[in-house]
Amino acid sequence: MGFTPLAGIMMGTRSGDIDPSIIPFVQKALHLNSDDALEVFNKESGLLGVSGISSDMRDIQKAMDQGHPDAILAIEMYVERIGMLIASYIAQLKGCDAIIFTAGVGENATFIRERVIDYLTPVFKVTIDSEVNKKRGEFLDITGTDSSMKVYVIPTNEELMIALDTYQLIA
Repeated sequence: MGFTPLAGIMMGTRSGDIDPSIIPFVQKALHLNSDDALEVFNKESGLLGVSGISSDMRDIQKAMDQGHPDAILAIEMYVERIGMLIASYIAQLKGCDAIIFTAGVGENATFIRERVIDYLTPVFKVTIDSEVNKKRGEFLDITGTDSSMKVYVIPTNEELMIALDTYQLIA
C-alpha cells in the first residue's frame, strides 16, 4: 500500500496502481466529479470491477470454474499484478529468503497461491508442494523440494492486532 489503499495491487473493490490519466478519462466518460471518481476507484473497481460479479474471491473462483470470461480475466490480472510486485521486490532486495501468503486470499485461496508461484517459477525457480498447498487455515510450509526459496502460509488475526494496537494507543 502506498499513500492510500488504492496504491499497490488490485483488491476486492480497489483498482490498485493505475495510469493517472485514467482518472480524468473516467470522470468525463461517466460524468463524475473527483469525489465520485474516487468512489469508483475505491468501491467499484478491482476484482469486482473487472469480473462484474463480486469482490469475493470465492464467487469469482466459482464463475471462473464455470468459464466466465470476465472472472478469468480478473483472476489473471490479479495473479499477474501480485507476481509482478513480488518480482520487483526480489529485484530490489537482490534476493529473497521466503514468500509469505497471508490474510484472506493468501490464507484461503489455494489456487491463487499456486498461480502466483507458477507465474514466478520460470525466473526465480520457486516451487510449491501442491499437496501441502491444498491445506488452509494453519501455518504451512508449502515449499517445493526443488524450490530456490521458502514459501509459507501464515494465518493472521487482524481483529486481534487492531484490538492490541488500539489498547496500546489508549493505555
